Amino acid sequence: MVMFDLTSLYGGDVSPEQRMSLRRCAAGFGVRRELAGAAVLGLIAEPVVITIAVAGLTGVRFPRGFMFAAQIVYTLGVIFAYWLFYAAMFDIGALCPWCLLVTLSTTLVFATLTHVNVREDNLFLPARIQRAAARFIDADLDVLVVTIWVLSIVLTVTTRYGSALFG
Repeated sequence: MVMFDLTSLYGGDVSPEQRMSLRRCAAGFGVRRELAGAAVLGLIAEPVVITIAVAGLTGVRFPRGFMFAAQIVYTLGVIFAYWLFYAAMFDIGALCPWCLLVTLSTTLVFATLTHVNVREDNLFLPARIQRAAARFIDADLDVLVVTIWVLSIVLTVTTRYGSALFG
């Protein structure tokens, strides 16, 4: 694996503290090189998600257990994406466009997968919770929640890095 050039990735010098933080993030997943772990995990996972999405658009109905497993795995993926986002935002103190794109796309895919799984009753929820979740989806409240969530991320990034973004 080729190590990323952190200086060009973050547009300037990267302090020893930032490098150490990157190493801790990568080491959490057993990867020794900075940021390479996130890239490799994304390269492995995203084609699977795209394949499921394209197949779903063509009318393929996956078994309930498969979609439940996909939800669990993608939930772990969204947790990982937000862990990296937090590390970049607060520990490392620098964001790259790819990090922001991954956070946004992972959020939208997670919301869509959850929407489909609730609508199709794939999550093995108790009947009462499933009915409530289905009503929530039917009322498009999930769209409202995701919109507010994405806007709050944009606000957080803008508040923290606004002068560098618009400077």
